[in-house]
Amino acid sequence: MKRTIHLLTLLLISGLVYSQSLIPIPNANERPAEDSRHISEQSSQHIQEKVVDVDVISISSVSNIFTILNVAQNQVHYVPELEALSFVHRQDIGEFPEGGSGTVRYDISMDQGANWTLDIGPITPQMVSTNAMVPISTPAGEDVIRGCRYPNGLIYNPPGNTDMNNAFYVSVGPALFTEFGDAVGWGSNYFSSTKLDGSDPVDTYQVFLGDDIAGGVDGLITTLVQGGEAVHAMSSGGANNDKQLIWRGVLDEEETEFEWSVTEIEPEWKTSIAGAGANMYNGYQNMAFSADGSIGYAVFGGALEGQEDSLFIPNVYTTADQGVTWELASDNFEAGLTTVGQLLDGRPYLRNFDCVVDSDGNLRIFAEVLQLNTDYWTFFYAGYLVEYVFDGTSWEERLIGEVTNNSPGVFQGNFQDLFMHPQASISADGDVVIYTWSTTIGEDVNINPDIFGRAINTESGYITEIKNLTEESDAESFAYYNTSSPVLITGGSEYEYEVPTVCFLDWSGDNLDPVQLYYLKGMGFDTDEFLVGIEEEESPLEGLLVYPNPANEVARVSFAIEQGMKTQIRVLDAIGRIVITNDEQNSSPGIHNFEIETSVLDAGNYIIEIIADATKTTRSLNVVH
Repeated sequence: MKRTIHLLTLLLISGLVYSQSLIPIPNANERPAEDSRHISEQSSQHIQEKVVDVDVISISSVSNIFTILNVAQNQVHYVPELEALSFVHRQDIGEFPEGGSGTVRYDISMDQGANWTLDIGPITPQMVSTNAMVPISTPAGEDVIRGCRYPNGLIYNPPGNTDMNNAFYVSVGPALFTEFGDAVGWGSNYFSSTKLDGSDPVDTYQVFLGDDIAGGVDGLITTLVQGGEAVHAMSSGGANNDKQLIWRGVLDEEETEFEWSVTEIEPEWKTSIAGAGANMYNGYQNMAFSADGSIGYAVFGGALEGQEDSLFIPNVYTTADQGVTWELASDNFEAGLTTVGQLLDGRPYLRNFDCVVDSDGNLRIFAEVLQLNTDYWTFFYAGYLVEYVFDGTSWEERLIGEVTNNSPGVFQGNFQDLFMHPQASISADGDVVIYTWSTTIGEDVNINPDIFGRAINTESGYITEIKNLTEESDAESFAYYNTSSPVLITGGSEYEYEVPTVCFLDWSGDNLDPVQLYYLKGMGFDTDEFLVGIEEEESPLEGLLVYPNPANEVARVSFAIEQGMKTQIRVLDAIGRIVITNDEQNSSPGIHNFEIETSVLDAGNYIIEIIADATKTTRSLNVVH
């Protein structure tokens, strides 16, 4: 502080004071005119221009794409205690014809994805032994299971264990059976486990057709996580999808397999005005546990009695006993819709989402929030990528990005649509979360996707810029159906925090053609990429002030520099769009004052970036009117 005061005094005496105003970017929320394309592209996405060094590594192949499509699927899994990385998939009948394409295998890497042991298994041995004709009893009589689909998988590591020999591999997911003879239909889920080396596999199948649990795609298991000493999965069911099912698997050490039980939750869903018998549950669901398993969250999209008809929002159940019991924790989500509701011309529609739990036990949801058309009960493909944080009693929201494609692409019009595939991954200590998603830049349709990402320090709230994680890699413009581990690699080969991710690239476009899968090694962020958090002693700025704060009509930024350098000031909104800026300029030694015309900004929170001599310093600004 003494050094700062001395410098300011010296500069004031010398009279070296420079003042200027910053220029607002007009219509920052609108698509730009042709002559302002460059600056507006920055303002709409604020994408970092850092070159990415990503290795695209070939792993297993599958018979068709129906292995990696769903956002809630957990297929990639990293376990820091074992330094083990895994990926689950259906097999390629070109390499393994026995058991058909619905037989499940998995891949393992012990060096952060550089080298892999492929196609371990099968972990659904009954598929092979019966040649995809596993006998099963159904309410309609005896039938057969024909194959597994959309597998979830994880390395089950007993709490405190560091020995690979004590770990298991667990996989669950939906299965098809012939239901009433010839037509292949949904109606079953598979549960399988094996020692981590693939020995002693066990698979079982459970039918959920009947009076209590009805069939249909909504009844299929969609995710798998470990929470404490148990593993947990979730699905839905009931005649009108009015029940939510949470599965719990516990290791039987004597039998080296998992015993599964199910908890039925019956939320009081509001009856939909869209059609008779329908309710306000939209089929989107996911779950997450804290690292130590002490708290877990199960999230279902929909509207409960007492909530507005036009809302599809997250409804949260929590457990504090590793999934033995669950209780409704939140029905007050509307308090978290303020900003999104203002931005969307209609009611927000929570669609695809992923979630994690941070070091404070808070639930963090990363979601596509689209614009709902309540007149026709459809949604417009326009909206935002949003982080919702739930601390057990109240909600906060943060805008992460925008929906930039107005059509999902690939399989337009059905549930295999690409959309933006939001994924959430968190560090083992719960302090850093990285959100990733799929977007095609410069096109209306998401048909040539890259994977974009943004990182947040959950303790400080500091956030990075949006970064194209596959730019200038072999995956550029071809990163289809990204699926990421819920746990980040800390201390990776390229970045301090890396997102273990699998996708497919060289695809023919036919959904029944074989697909080669790839691991993307080296996607991530370093701590110096956060917008806030540069050590003040590294900054060449002295006496940095932002005042008044909160500001109404005008805010002022003042700082001093000891020597000449290039400087630039930018004002960013909640999702990283540059809304006010000046051109980079050569600044002389002395005090520099800037006026920011806050009267043109909407009320809310903003970040002021001061870039000087290749360093970036940030301050928060609150605008009120």
